[in-house]
Amino acid sequence: MNSEQLAYDLLNNIMRTWAALTIEARLLIAIALVAVFVAVRSNRRRAQLRRQKELDPINRAVYNPKQFRRLR
Repeated sequence: MNSEQLAYDLLNNIMRTWAALTIEARLLIAIALVAVFVAVRSNRRRAQLRRQKELDPINRAVYNPKQFRRLR
């Protein structure tokens, strides 16, 4: 078997398994994936802001976390 056939078989198995799940299970999986994505993105953003603050002495002096919040 070549890699294309293996990839096709894997995708086919995933699609069959997904189709066999109930709506509730699909929703739970989708919500979990979104929660993981949001947590990772938030963590990366926080680390980026921390690095930026550490590198720039002016930002370190006048750093205000509220300036990065989105307006409602």
